[in-house]
Amino acid sequence: MPKKYGGGAMALVETLIILRKDQIKSILPHRGRMLLLDTVKISDEEVIGEFTVTDEVCEGHCFNGEGIFRGSDFYDMASQLLGVWACQSLNLLEGVAFVRTYGEAKFIGRVGPCNELIMKVNKNNLKIETIKRSDGVLKIFGSCFEAKVDGCLKVKISSLELIHYPTS
Repeated sequence: MPKKYGGGAMALVETLIILRKDQIKSILPHRGRMLLLDTVKISDEEVIGEFTVTDEVCEGHCFNGEGIFRGSDFYDMASQLLGVWACQSLNLLEGVAFVRTYGEAKFIGRVGPCNELIMKVNKNNLKIETIKRSDGVLKIFGSCFEAKVDGCLKVKISSLELIHYPTS
C-alpha cells in the first residue's frame, strides 16, 4: 500500500508494509506471552513494532504491587522486530535466527499492562551481511532502537545482532 505525499508537479511516494499478528506468526516461532509484536510497519525510512502490554506478559514481575514489563522483554521485542524486518526484506521463508549479541540498554521509565508500546528503528541503522557464503548464514544487525509509550521514551537499546541459519 503506497502512501503518497506532496502535490503539484512532483509527488514523493513512500512504501508502507503493515504486518498484523497472524502474518508475524508466520515469520516468528513465538506464541503466547513470548510474542511481543501485534503489528509491524515497514516504511522506506523506519521499522516500527507495536505491542499492547498485557497482564499475562507482566505476570510474576511486579513493582509496588503493579505488573511491569520486564527489561529483558524490551530486548526480545527488538530482536523480534529485527527478525521480521530481515525476513520481509530478503523474503526468507525458511531458517532459524538466534540472538548473537545484545548491546547496552538504558531504561527510562516503567511500562505496564494496557500500555501501547511503540518500538522504532531507523532503516539506516539496519544491515544484513552474509558471513558464510557456502552455507548461506547471515548476520543481521540493528542499532539505536527506541521504545516509547504515549510519546515518552522508556528504553534505548544501543544494538543487537542476530545470526540466521537456513534450514534447507
